[in-house]
Amino acid sequence: PAWKDIAPTNVSNPDIVHERVKSILADYDFMLLVERYDESLVALQLGLGLRPTDILYMSSKTSGSSYTYLNGRCVKIKKPFVSPLVAKYLSSDEWYAKQYGDYLLHEAVNQSLDLTIKVIGKKKFQQALVKFQALKRQGEEKCADSTFPPCSNEGKPQKELSKQSCYALDWGCGAPCLDTLK
Repeated sequence: PAWKDIAPTNVSNPDIVHERVKSILADYDFMLLVERYDESLVALQLGLGLRPTDILYMSSKTSGSSYTYLNGRCVKIKKPFVSPLVAKYLSSDEWYAKQYGDYLLHEAVNQSLDLTIKVIGKKKFQQALVKFQALKRQGEEKCADSTFPPCSNEGKPQKELSKQSCYALDWGCGAPCLDTLK
């Protein structure tokens, strides 16, 4: 491992971690960052020569309800909570040492996205991002009323109805309507 119990705040084998991260990066042609999801999708779109509508999506949790379909019933999604003790641990040197490879990979992917945008051209990329985000807003306005996740806003199952507007469960909800946008 990258850390040892006797010195949990130290990264004991950083060179090995760096090599593993390099290996992971070499195995993938492209990685998306969740916190830069739209930028990642637009970079992918431009790199593959796709249309903005090819990457369009609606978030299942904003297009739908605050319920999720689980084991045949609708279950309320609880708001995330992090106790002060857990928050303290998540900001500790020990946590950082144990997650060093993840942090390193995240930073490498973040820099790779920045370099990809630079290669595409910042102006061209920005124009495509603005167009995509406008289309996404249009889709959210137009498609919200015809998008049916497996659970209603009241927590009632509507699985059969959701099959008309979702690929599976709450994945890809709104796709039939989004496909009509230009």
